[in-house]
Amino acid sequence: KPLSLSGLNSSMMVKVFLAQTLNTGFVVTLVNYYAPKAIRVLSTPLPFGQLIFRGDYDDFVRSWYSVVGAALLVNLCINSFTPAFTNLASMAYQSLKRRFKKTKKKHQAQLLELYTNAHFDISARYAQLLTTVYCTMIYSPGLPLLNLFAALYCGIMYWSDKLVLLRGSHRPPAYDAQMPLQASASMLYSIVLHCIFALGMYGQSCTFPSKAVGGHLADMSAQVQTAGYQEVDEDPDKHGLFEKIYLWISGRIFLEATWMFAVMLIIFACMYVMWTILWLVGNSVGELFVPLILRCCSRSLPHRSDEDGPILTWEQVMPHIERTNPPASYRLDRSRGFKSFSQNLHPECQEKREETSSVADPEDPEVILPRDAMELLPGAVPIDDELDGEVGHSDPSNRHAGHEDAGGSK
Repeated sequence: KPLSLSGLNSSMMVKVFLAQTLNTGFVVTLVNYYAPKAIRVLSTPLPFGQLIFRGDYDDFVRSWYSVVGAALLVNLCINSFTPAFTNLASMAYQSLKRRFKKTKKKHQAQLLELYTNAHFDISARYAQLLTTVYCTMIYSPGLPLLNLFAALYCGIMYWSDKLVLLRGSHRPPAYDAQMPLQASASMLYSIVLHCIFALGMYGQSCTFPSKAVGGHLADMSAQVQTAGYQEVDEDPDKHGLFEKIYLWISGRIFLEATWMFAVMLIIFACMYVMWTILWLVGNSVGELFVPLILRCCSRSLPHRSDEDGPILTWEQVMPHIERTNPPASYRLDRSRGFKSFSQNLHPECQEKREETSSVADPEDPEVILPRDAMELLPGAVPIDDELDGEVGHSDPSNRHAGHEDAGGSK
């Protein structure tokens, strides 16, 4: 059971992603795929087992692209625009609903409910992004137009989600980095699927003719007999499951168009195996060795402290903040949003500050204005209070001396 909102949304993200990917990218393929006899027999008892693995294609032949490939292109094209337009339409409907129904509400609770924005479903956004990435990576070797649809999806969703989040959504809770880390780690597994489907698509001799590595075009007939046996009117059930897998691999990984994907597949498969082993060992045996290493090799390990490095005072940092990211103050007259309001609080104080500002150049990074110099003193009294008490000092050093005298009198 998830222990935090980030963990709950991460779990929802994975489940929604698997369901959407299966529905968008694999249902059409499985319905039109003619699987080996062993797989058809095993799938018969399953729900809807009579509808899958009994299609017309057991390979990525030319007619597969006109039927299954076209359906996948239409699905991904619609997926590029529909989520963004749905979110924007929902926000527009909520705005119109408030405009026409605000006078019909009879209680304050109803008005609060009407003007409360909807929650920003971040788990659904991550799930849709993962679905688009996986479907594009899987089928893009034979359907390169999917890359354009994926780019359109990312661009449109970025701007629509930015508008919906800032203008039409309830303020989200403070999530941690669990969801983006899990989503980015999940994208790495799409590389293996990309290489496998690239081997299947580019290794089909009748669709993408290719020479064998170090061979000649005269070997094409042998490739058709091994990898493309359905194209020569052979019985698809002639070969068993394992024999068919062997013929599929041996006929496709040694082609000039596919050997790069075969090497990449082997490299990433080894990386995933090592990654899994290190993860298992690190979470079990590795936790035992960490205290032993810290105990035995504590002197050789580098030690770092938060106190290392230069110590900067506020007097040194404040001119840099004023120059790069002003204002370096919490006073109302320094804030762009509240500057107009601060002028009406203490008119005599505002006149005093305008006279002082006319003498000093606020653009000079070396010049600290009197109002900022007062903030640098730990026990300083605000200028407004001094004016109210008719102190009237303009020199920061005099003010500081006054406070010391007052403290000494006490």
